[in-house]
Amino acid sequence: MAVRMFCENFQQASDEEFAISWLFRYPFPGSPEKGSSMRNRLVPRTEWHRFFRDFSRRHEDWLVTVRIVSSALGDQVESSDLPLEGIDADPAGHGPISIHLGRSPQRHVEHEVANPTQIWVELSEEGAEKALQVESMDGTKTIVEFRSAPLPQEVDGLLHP
Repeated sequence: MAVRMFCENFQQASDEEFAISWLFRYPFPGSPEKGSSMRNRLVPRTEWHRFFRDFSRRHEDWLVTVRIVSSALGDQVESSDLPLEGIDADPAGHGPISIHLGRSPQRHVEHEVANPTQIWVELSEEGAEKALQVESMDGTKTIVEFRSAPLPQEVDGLLHP
């Protein structure tokens, strides 16, 4: 089935369009079906530090699920429905990326992504950030997905006036 989808999509899209659509077809649950539109953004390495600082401010305390997808272990849920504390990256764009979840010591989770190579943001048709994917050098993907993805202006000031 996946090979057939791969071939069908390849014939219908340019190489760049195909790469972007295929990356987000799996493993993001609930991705739109073929034919619906969604925009995804690759974050350049030079922007990682600033992007994560701003992303963390926009989504502080939003409930997220963190999934780890690797060829060795498959799709594993590391944490589910914990508030996002923040995501940190080295200012120079080198070194690991740290994802911090939970507010209490009993529920705190820190996930470190070693040797990150790419950062992708999945956007809804309306432009809301739905999920974040961090790819590692070994092919492992760490996905941070929001329970819901409202537009920033819909929640602006509700949690942190």
